[in-house]
Amino acid sequence: MLNEHVYCPRLFHLMHVQGFWAESADTYEGRSQHARAAERRPARVPIPLDTQPWPAPPRELELADEALGIIGKLDVLEEEPDPQESKSHWAPVETKHAAPPPDERPIRAPCGISLPPGAWDNDQIQLAAQAQLLRAAGYRCEWGYLYYLATRQRVRLILTDNHFQALREEVARARATERGPMPPPLVDSPKCLRCSLHDICLPDETNLILRPSALPPRVVPGRDDLGVLYITEPGARVGKQDETITMTMPKTTEPVTVPFKDVAHLSVFGHVQVSTQLIGAFLESGRSVTFLSSGGRYLGGIFPPLVKNFHLRRAQYSFLDNLASRLRAARMLVFAKIMNCRTLLRRNGSPSDVLTALRGRAREARRAIALDALRGIEGLAARDYFPALARLLKADVEPWDWTGRTRRPPKDPINAMLSLAYSLLCRDVEIALRNAGLEPLAGFYHAPENTRPGLALDLMEPFRPLIAESVVLRAVNTRVITRDSFVVLPAHTSMRTEARRAFLSVYEQRMQETVRHPRFRYSISYRRILELEARLFARFLEGELPDYVPLMTR
Repeated sequence: MLNEHVYCPRLFHLMHVQGFWAESADTYEGRSQHARAAERRPARVPIPLDTQPWPAPPRELELADEALGIIGKLDVLEEEPDPQESKSHWAPVETKHAAPPPDERPIRAPCGISLPPGAWDNDQIQLAAQAQLLRAAGYRCEWGYLYYLATRQRVRLILTDNHFQALREEVARARATERGPMPPPLVDSPKCLRCSLHDICLPDETNLILRPSALPPRVVPGRDDLGVLYITEPGARVGKQDETITMTMPKTTEPVTVPFKDVAHLSVFGHVQVSTQLIGAFLESGRSVTFLSSGGRYLGGIFPPLVKNFHLRRAQYSFLDNLASRLRAARMLVFAKIMNCRTLLRRNGSPSDVLTALRGRAREARRAIALDALRGIEGLAARDYFPALARLLKADVEPWDWTGRTRRPPKDPINAMLSLAYSLLCRDVEIALRNAGLEPLAGFYHAPENTRPGLALDLMEPFRPLIAESVVLRAVNTRVITRDSFVVLPAHTSMRTEARRAFLSVYEQRMQETVRHPRFRYSISYRRILELEARLFARFLEGELPDYVPLMTR
């Protein structure tokens, strides 16, 4: 963590204080290189116990210095006899994935102390910390080695008083960062581009919101490589064997397999058995499993523990007690939802009178004086919106005969599809909120109810027209879903199993579509936008951003 603090205090805060971690190609490669190096080390020759502190230099050693207040693990130690001293010298060896500095200019630590050239300041201070741990344990250590894998260079670092003074200064600075708010992001720094926490830190996005004249965000991944696995067959059994997910259907003998590494989330419908081994593997890897009823109603999920960022959740609970802040955020939420509804209708050629009415409702939402008044404005906007949405449904043989939104249970096919799409969207928003360290139950706009993910329902509002209702329009107008796809009963309507699979496919296609973000100007999938929105809302709660402005498309 000292290495990370010297490199970037904000990264230190995200990892050490808030408990975030993300894998990248560099982290995977770094671990594999460490593992290969450990396998290649020759066997140690035993040394008599009466002459040395250890029979052989240990491959891993964990030490602490109580006076300085640091603890660390030393991966490699080398014993080097000193002809001028009777005691051996113990040299820590630290392997680094990157390359050393390209020139021999002196290095200056963030605390202002000069360090010798040849190695980065964060690596030098990390090596000094390892030497200090050895010294505190009573062993002689005057130098160490940094091995840079990118260039295969082994740098011998003679440790001076400057190193240990810089170490003490950096420990004090790290303690101050630990107790304070998250430091601001770096500005246009090359360090950010390959940082594994780039998508969590959001340095360019934060700078652009705070300073509109800042440079636009640099290249980011458009969408995740992993997918969502849906199990919809009643009576199916799902388990894990080695590194694959196995699915056994009731009427088949051969299981279907999917690589575990390719699945970001498991979603189960109805009566399906999921093994505890598979659930444990999902939780251990930071992924989740959610359960929906056979009719598509969201029941809940099994999620990894929330990251230890209790500072964020404390800010979230304090926000709930501030009615003025809640109203200001809720106004923007409803305003964005109505404007996105208007955009969906405008793109599909709805009459101008409906568009004008919705624009008026959006303006009223910006001026609402209370949450109840805002909910009333949202209801009036829905009264204008849903009849216009119904006219966008293309009839295959006869009109769909949909008059508006009904639920619990849905009475017609369109409402059945809308309910399923809303359930899937709520699930995805809840996962995004949990990944950001937020409590999904603590909403600020929807009235609190036990077991209801209020914050997920809040933040999904602007995305209902963009995702859920767009999916329904696409499924109907492309004839993926027809009237024969449903079982219509007097009390409720349900979707047939094959039709549900087709509908889930349409939903996933929408979530994987990339759109140009109107504020940041890069292309990103809707599923990644949900995670981006959750993290921006967290920055608003922490006070880093002055307002929360939801996504609004044009």
